[in-house]
Parts: sequence; structure tokens; C-alpha cells
Amino acid sequence: MGSVLKRFVLLLLIILGIVLTYIFTTFKFDNGKEVELNLSDPHGSLVSLSLGNNMVTAIEGETDLAAFFGVGYAHARDRLWQLEVQRRFAKGALSAVFGADTVTIDAQMRALGLYSAAEKALQSLSPQAQSSLKAYAEGINYYLKEHAQLPPEFVLLDVTPEPWQPLDTLAMTKLLAYDLSDSMWQDLTRFSSLQVLDEQAQLGLFYSHCEDVYQTQTTPLAGPEQINLLSLTNLHTTLEQQRLKGGQYVGSNAWAVAAKHTESGHAIVSGDPHLGLKAPSPWYAVSVQGDKIDAAGMSLVGIPVVIFGQNKQLAWSATNMMADTQDLQLERVNPQDRSQYWYQGQWQEFSYRTEYIEVRAQFPQALRPVSPARKITIRETLNGPVINDVFGISDTPMSLRWTALLDRDTSYDAFYQLNYAQNWQDFRGALGLLTAPALNFLYGDVNGQIGYQAAGLLPRKTTPMGLHPVAGDGVMASWQNFIPYTEMPSIFNPDSGILVSANNRITSSDYPYYISCDWAPDFRKDRITQLLEEKINQGTKLTVEDMQVIQADEFSTDALALQTYLSQVEAQSEEQRQAIALIASWDGQMSAHSNAAAVFFVWARHIRNGLFGDDFQLSYRLDGMADQQWLSNLYRNTSYTQVATALTEQAELWCTGQCTEVVLDALDKAIAELSKQLGNDMNSWLWGDIHQTVYFHDPFSQVDLLKPLFEIRNNTGGGPNTIKVSAPNYVDSVGYERRFGVSHRQIMVVDGTYQQHVFSNSTSQTGNPLSLSYSAGSDEMNGEQYQPISNPSNTRNVQ
Repeated sequence: MGSVLKRFVLLLLIILGIVLTYIFTTFKFDNGKEVELNLSDPHGSLVSLSLGNNMVTAIEGETDLAAFFGVGYAHARDRLWQLEVQRRFAKGALSAVFGADTVTIDAQMRALGLYSAAEKALQSLSPQAQSSLKAYAEGINYYLKEHAQLPPEFVLLDVTPEPWQPLDTLAMTKLLAYDLSDSMWQDLTRFSSLQVLDEQAQLGLFYSHCEDVYQTQTTPLAGPEQINLLSLTNLHTTLEQQRLKGGQYVGSNAWAVAAKHTESGHAIVSGDPHLGLKAPSPWYAVSVQGDKIDAAGMSLVGIPVVIFGQNKQLAWSATNMMADTQDLQLERVNPQDRSQYWYQGQWQEFSYRTEYIEVRAQFPQALRPVSPARKITIRETLNGPVINDVFGISDTPMSLRWTALLDRDTSYDAFYQLNYAQNWQDFRGALGLLTAPALNFLYGDVNGQIGYQAAGLLPRKTTPMGLHPVAGDGVMASWQNFIPYTEMPSIFNPDSGILVSANNRITSSDYPYYISCDWAPDFRKDRITQLLEEKINQGTKLTVEDMQVIQADEFSTDALALQTYLSQVEAQSEEQRQAIALIASWDGQMSAHSNAAAVFFVWARHIRNGLFGDDFQLSYRLDGMADQQWLSNLYRNTSYTQVATALTEQAELWCTGQCTEVVLDALDKAIAELSKQLGNDMNSWLWGDIHQTVYFHDPFSQVDLLKPLFEIRNNTGGGPNTIKVSAPNYVDSVGYERRFGVSHRQIMVVDGTYQQHVFSNSTSQTGNPLSLSYSAGSDEMNGEQYQPISNPSNTRNVQ
């Protein structure tokens, strides 16, 4: 009882503290009210900020630098805690605030050395880009200087923010590359799976959409038994729980429609990036006007320019290319001198750097001894940092070669110059500066033209391609420079009048360079194309409303083959008969209001467990929790089409007995699970009742008492490989949590104004949980609602 009382008192004190901290400092900029603020930057130039009731911050400066100063001020005003957490994550300095629980993450980020890479990148930027970074930092720091009251997270955790530096913004661009670079983890998964998978199983799980690449892959030059499955599993689990990695489903949808197909007579560009879902959103809606810049769209918190949006001449959005830009190199150590490794025919000395991770004492801090700083030593080779010294996944030194760690990185310049681009040539010129992340860009301009451009440095690799960790000797798996930008995939004004990208394969088998084998299946790309072409073939001109319908589409083409198979299974009980009848009559929509979708998703999950789990473990003699956890990570993202193929064409490989036995046993487990969560009336089961979108707050989603205040949840629809994508994790007693997905949506009619530019953000502008508008963005997105980027009530005069 004493413990309960203490918690109750603590909760009251926390709530009281938040209220007192915020009541006089935040509401004047909140709750959907129109607010205008006039400032002067350090150089005396005027800048005005206007937050309209459409939750877009309009920034007007006498100069471009004044405008960037205003963006910095706005980001600090609404997202100061988010800036703090992102900076600490990139630096590997979370533990100084959050304690021992984040030491592993800090060590990983110190090993990567994003800030060291950012320091090198800063020297590569144009003077104009460097000036914009400085102006942005001045805007953040001006806010800090003028506002002694800090957001509640700072108060509750007793944290004082340091001044923002231009280097911090470049570290944010590195974080974007980190979020969208997954090939290292795919290499490790494929490599470690060689311990248990034969060639046929490898093809079925990993290479169904790029078998031609698999055929050119040579045998790995080291044994997969060098990978510790337990450490690999724990590492991946830690990253996913912290919403740092999203795997296969971190992607995006984007498409462009030429003017000849639209009702307005102007090109339309649509995009919805998929990222880890956070409260608040990583995106911040702005319109930015200076003496030269005039752009509107979505900025990333920590970066001053519009990342995806439009100016008065053109619009752009992008998707993750899923390119293989990371290679793991297995280093050969000198047995006579462990301080040396073999590289290009001679022994080289490892270089060493020592890092000290400050660790905050556990609560109550005043009653605990001071925690000593954790010392870690990181080795580096000419290939890159040796990551497994802190990752613990192998005893063999394994270094990381990654484009984002290259000395010369002008990626920020690429986004900066996009904001000023006036035509296709300017657009391509800006993207030629992009190093990382590698992205597929969609384009539309005021002349009704559309285009596609692949951008980012892509290494030219010798054999082996890099589907597994390879020898780090600098010979067998070296990067032979990079794919020339002029030979990157590029399309301008196709006859079809439409261009679609959804993380799918972007090259044919005769393309001369290797890009990836980690692409998403074609289901989303094909569905978007189908919906666009249906309208065009009917002679219907496309509208903004049509684009909204497509972005919200929940039809699962991926499910069709498995649905057909399951509909023909012979039931052995009345409950099974009823469930199979639901599947047989299902329309394929993964709607939150569909009971068949609930049955299908849960049944398919248990089929995977039985097909690739129980029987698979017997076949390959897997034992122990580590192997089982690793195996679950391996097969959980297999598509429904792959499952259907395993049950039919590959039944001898995957089913030790009859596949029907596996399927019916899975159905019984699905019925039991759904009955426990939703009751025994199968007709009342709804997918949305067990499927929630979770907008995670750092760190208070992990504090039960504060979670309801800071975290945002919505019941939702969607499924794997639907346009409105959802690949949720199962959580006992909760159901299915969608932690990665659509982070914002934009639809842009490129008419030289912003009057037909609409968007929805995954949360509102404010990071203040006490604001009445805190969850407004997520509510609108879940309800498929949009806001105009330009509002007549804004002070900005849009011509």
C-alpha cells in the first residue's frame, strides 16, 4: 500500500509541475489559434512567424537568412525537447539523461561516429549552405535566450539544453541516412541464416524478387557461425523497441501525374514517407519566404529547409531507394600482433579512439552514488569503424563501410538547393550533390511535366556483391568508385504520364550496376499504378481527392493468393467453418471496421509461426531461446504471397507433415487469441479493435504513469504491403501495435501557387502534451483528413 501511495503522490506532483510550468508559457501559441510574432535576426533583418489555424507555420524574412533564423526559432518554440533528444541520440549521449538503460544505444552511436562524419561534411558545403545552418542555429539559440521556461520534459528530468550548433543540423542529416539505411542488418540476417538454411530456403525467403542478383553472389569468404545469434537478436530487438529501425517496412509511397491527366491542367505530386512513428512527428509544416527562397512543405525538425514540398516552379517528394550502401567487412587480424589487420597486401595498424559515456544515476538520484562514466574503446580500419567491439555480434573484427561516413558529404547542400531549383535541370543538379540517404525522387513542374531521379552515392562493387559480410582485405570486395550520376535511373516525361515509386526494384536485370536486393515487393507500386490507370482508362481526369483516396487505400493485393488457399481449406469444427466463410467472402480490404481482416491477419501470423517456426525448428534442429527469437525475426516479414507459395509450390520444403494440419492448428490458435481479446462473437471482431497506431514519446512512453499523457494511440486499419501500410508487432494483452508507418502525407498541385497543396502530419506542430491540439494531427491522419498548406487566414500573401 505504501508503494501505491507513493506513486499516487508522485503522479500528483508531476501533473502539478507540468501544469505550473506550462500554463503561462505555452497556450499563447497553441490550441489552433492564429498567432503572429515579429522578430529581428542578429543582423537586424526582420522576420515574422504566423501560426494559422491550419497548423502551418508561415515564416517571412527580409532575407533568406532571416527566414532560416525564423525556422530555427519556430522549431525551438514547438519542438525543443525533440531537438534535444535527437541531438543526444546522434551524439551517443542519451545515458546522461536516461541512465544505464540507454548505454547500449549510446555505445552503438559512438562507434558509428556520426558527429565525426558531420564535422568532415561541414567543410564540404557551399558558403550559402553553411550560412543557412548558422542562421538556423541562431534562431534556436535566440529562443533559448529569450525563454527561461522550458518544456515539461526538461523540468521533470532536470536537463538544461546546450546552444545549437551548425554541426548539430548536419548530424540530423546523418540520422536521416541512418533511419533509411538497413542493408547492414539485411547482410547480417542473410549471413547468419546460412547456419540453418539451405539454398532453396534462402531463395524463398530473401531473393524471390531478385534471383538474378543471388545467382551472381559468390560463397561468403567466412563462416556464418561467426555470428552470435543471441547478440544479433538482442541488438535488433533493442533498436526496434527504441523505434530506431523499422526494417523492411521503413519506406514510402510517391507518385507524379502529368498535367494531361489532371482536372486542374497542372501536374500533381503526391508522397507519404514511412518512418518510425513519434510524438511529436519528426516533420514540421512550414512555408518559408525570404528575398529569394519561396518554398512550402515539410521540414524535418533540426533542419532549416523544406525536405519534401514545392516552390513556385516545381514540387518534389521521395521514397527510400533501399540501396545497398553499407558493407560489413570481416577483418583478418595478425595472429602475431593483434593490433594489426590485413589490407591490400600488408599489415595495417588499427587506429583507436576512447569514448566516455556519462551515465545518470537511477532515481532517486540524490540518494544514489554518482555513476562512473562508461569507458569504451573503438577500433577503426581503412574500411571504417569496427562495430562489433560494442555491438557484440561476432568475435571477428567487423568494420562498416557506409556512404554516410565518407569524408566528403554534400547531402545538406542537395536539400538546400532543391528549395531554389527552377526547372528539371536545376532539380537534377541539386540531387547530384546527395550522398546519403539514397532516395527515389518524384518531380512535377508548372509546365505540367513530371520526372523521376535516383539520387545518392551508390558504390560500384566488385564480386561478391555484398549480400553478406565479406573479407575486409581491400581487394575482393572493394568499392570501385561510385555509379556515375549520369547513369543513375532517370525518367523525364514518360508517355504514360504517370510515375510511381514505392521502394520497389528500380532496375531491370540488364542494368549494368548492382544497386540492391533489399527492395520491397511490388504490391504497393502495382496497386497505386492500377488505381491511377483505372481512372485514366475511363477518361476521368484526376483530382486531389483521387490522390487522397489512393493514399488511404487498404486493399491487400498481397493477400489474394493466400485468401484463395485458405478459403478452400476443409473445416473440422463449426468455429473453423465460420472463420473460413468470413475469409471466403472477404473483399480484401484491411479496414479497421472489417472482421474478416482481423481473422485473416491473426490466422496468417500463426501460420507463419507454424510453417517457419515449429516445423522449421525441427527440420533444422534449432534449439534454445536465442535461435527461436532469431528465427521469428527472420520470417515475420515474409509476404502473404510467399506464405501461399510455401503452402503450395514449396510444401515439401516447409511442411514436415501435411500443410493442412499446420493451417488448421494456426486457425484454432487465431480463434482462441481473438476470442480472448474480443469475446466469442466472431461477427463483432474488428481489425481496428486489436490494431493500434502508436506514436511513441521519448522517454515517457516508457513511464507507465506518464504514458497516457505523452503517447498518442489510434485504432487503425491497413496491413503489410497495402498502400496505407502497417506491419504491426504483437504485444501480449494489448494486441497489434503499428509503430512504423505514414509519417506525413502531401498532395501538391504544381500551379505556381500553394492554394492546391494539402497535407496531413502524424501529429500537430506542438510538442506540448497539454495542448488541445497535441493529438490533432494524428486524429486527422487516422480520419484521412487534410489541411491546406496555405490558408487565407495566414498573414503570408500567396500570389
